[in-house]
Amino acid sequence: MIAAMAQFPTVTIRDIQEIDADTLAACGDTSPLNGDTVIVFATVFTDGKVEDPQNPGQFIRNSIPGNHHNIWVADTAGAWSGIDIFHLNGQTTPTSPVDMLDLIAGDSVKITGVVETFRTETEIFPITVELLGTAQKPISATPINISDLNDATKINNLETGERWEGVYVEFYDAEVVVVDITGGNRVFIDVQDAQGNVITLSDRFMFQQQPQNGGAFVPPAVGTVFDT
Repeated sequence: MIAAMAQFPTVTIRDIQEIDADTLAACGDTSPLNGDTVIVFATVFTDGKVEDPQNPGQFIRNSIPGNHHNIWVADTAGAWSGIDIFHLNGQTTPTSPVDMLDLIAGDSVKITGVVETFRTETEIFPITVELLGTAQKPISATPINISDLNDATKINNLETGERWEGVYVEFYDAEVVVVDITGGNRVFIDVQDAQGNVITLSDRFMFQQQPQNGGAFVPPAVGTVFDT
């Protein structure tokens, strides 16, 4: 006798991510589906691999070497629309039917996984990742303000910021106020807006990796202004 495979519910990313206003006001941000196994249909908006800046024509994972594996996906645009597909070091990366690190922005996917919380961020720990189509219309970034996320002391504003967790966003005219190089090679950059609200740009992607980590990033000087 063969046991029937469990039929997991299909949900939207908003179903996973959205927190009601009263809970946010009380500093709660745990997903209502935390711990559940779910199915999500979405579009990838971060490449799993990128060209190796040290070896053109070869491809490497789009993250810190030896660190966690991630891609980000969305099923719409705007608030509550995106989520991190994540697994820890030492866990088996789902490679069947598709290795998620082979996915590129614009791929449409079906993801089965468990909704989990890692360091306060809601994520999906994938069980399987299925490629449904390629060259779909890419997800566009949503313009937001740093003040939607943080205040001048980098305290999170859950009531306006939680909706942007895992979402593809952009903000403008951000001045570099701190460049923190830890361990000799990891680069974390604090930027602020004209009102003094501050956020850290973390080094999750190869874009922000120095040669010691296989990248080609040159840390900016304090006072540099990023247009976007």
